[in-house]
Amino acid sequence: MRVIFFSKAFFVLTSLAMVGAFLAPIVFSEYKTTSILLRMIEFEALAFGLALLATAIYPNFFGVQKGENVLVVTSDPITNRMVIKLATALESRKLHEMIRISVIDGTQTIGKVEAYPGIVSPARISVKPEENIEVI
Repeated sequence: MRVIFFSKAFFVLTSLAMVGAFLAPIVFSEYKTTSILLRMIEFEALAFGLALLATAIYPNFFGVQKGENVLVVTSDPITNRMVIKLATALESRKLHEMIRISVIDGTQTIGKVEAYPGIVSPARISVKPEENIEVI
């Protein structure tokens, strides 16, 4: 769930794009012939693309951070159905590493980081049903 990160990155890059759109004719002579509106659109598109790129590569550098919301995916051994719950990461880990998590109902367990978070989706943690679950 990187909507907040994307918003912050887009705001900062938009600010830089507006400054760049006005300073471009001073630094680069080929921008003197283009209109200010066209320059602003070009720089804004660049800011949007860079914000998306930063949001996409951010988890690859930092992984799942302590305190982040994650989705716990497990299967119910009795009904053989997939169960998805919201939980909180208790440790910081990278992809395919084991991580301690706390489910909303108060239980703690260990799972494997299966996927990093997307722009609107949290990280996915896989927990086997036979794992120990500690109740606090």
